[in-house]
Amino acid sequence: MAHIQKGVHGLILQDFSSSLVHDVKIYEVINYGLDSHPLCGTYGKLYASNPGPDHNGYSGCQTRGLSLVASTNNDFVDVHINQVESYHCDSWGVQIWNKSSKNRFKNLVIDQVRTLADSRDESDFSSVDGIDFTLENDM
Repeated sequence: MAHIQKGVHGLILQDFSSSLVHDVKIYEVINYGLDSHPLCGTYGKLYASNPGPDHNGYSGCQTRGLSLVASTNNDFVDVHINQVESYHCDSWGVQIWNKSSKNRFKNLVIDQVRTLADSRDESDFSSVDGIDFTLENDM
């Protein structure tokens, strides 16, 4: 397992291509896991599969509504993500990773993405690191 898959995910799609994802509802994705443990050590940058700066150390307490990993040329239509929470780490509504490109989103609704450890409301719909994607919302 790559470190990307650690944590709680509402829906994770890996090596997913040329597909239509339509009318999906992801809700109440909640992670109570603790942040780190001395036995876990640090992952650092030992492996190429750990590209992000957020991969230092244990990441099992992170929460994601939708994760795309190495996925290309997909259409996401009418995707609703609601209540994505972590009690001790970061949370994302959508996170797009590693060699993902040409993913298109139409009518993407994300609400209540929270990190409860410090009571801040992240309201972060995505984390994108040089990834090619299109977002269209018809409201």
